[in-house]
Amino acid sequence: MNGRALRVRAIAALLLAAAATAPAARAGGDAPDLSGTPFEDVLKAAMRYGDTPARAAAKEAARRELKARGAAALRELLARAHVRNVMIHVYAQELVEALPREESLPPLLDALSSTNVETRASAAFFLGFVDAPERAADLYPLLDGDRTRGAAIRTLGRWKAREAVGRIRPFAADPKERVRVTAMNALHDIGEPSAAPSLIAGLGDEFFTVRHAAARALEALGADAEGPLLEALPSAAPPARRAIVRALGRVGGPAAAEALRPLAADPDSEMREDARRALGEIARRE
Repeated sequence: MNGRALRVRAIAALLLAAAATAPAARAGGDAPDLSGTPFEDVLKAAMRYGDTPARAAAKEAARRELKARGAAALRELLARAHVRNVMIHVYAQELVEALPREESLPPLLDALSSTNVETRASAAFFLGFVDAPERAADLYPLLDGDRTRGAAIRTLGRWKAREAVGRIRPFAADPKERVRVTAMNALHDIGEPSAAPSLIAGLGDEFFTVRHAAARALEALGADAEGPLLEALPSAAPPARRAIVRALGRVGGPAAAEALRPLAADPDSEMREDARRALGEIARRE
């Protein structure tokens, strides 16, 4: 997913939250009945400014009509995902979150094979709000596309799709920082111990965002991360080595304490401090 798409998603989330907490527009006799109105006209009405009572009522009537049309409206919105209007994504997310799984899932799965890349990316993103981990394989082809990869990885993480770990792990070493962070976050959500080596490699990344995501994922693994961290400690380069020491402080036990004690007398003052803090964390848990 490209930068513009990510910004659209963020703005859509903010607008959706604001809409959910705002008072409902006044409904009355001036609100039109849109049940027989073409979809394009309903959408235009829903996207107009509600800056007067009459316009607000018309806008709310259009919004209610979109919800009433359910899965059919979701299909129409997904087909317009490429349009540069954040409200399309707001209304699509509203529908995905409001519709029962059996109604929202078919349009989203169908959209994964759209000829429009923005529709495919949007469908992959919105699938993350639907509990459908058994459909993980439907997202695998999207991992090959630069503009769909991020959404697919994110949703596989939200689904806790353990069978997808082998496909996600290579992206933890992707040339793009954003993809590496997305992969680390997905591996955190899945919580599969076999991903530990990829996460440990991320502790030495040049970007703090990646290092932080990797450390967070390792901490979530808990005791399952101790063995791989101890195995990596002796040969790790200095920056990653300190991060491994800190991680062992968060998840380690007696074996980690034994490995860390010599480092509490390390010639490097920062390493000594990290090791002593880690030993203190371990001692407090015992």
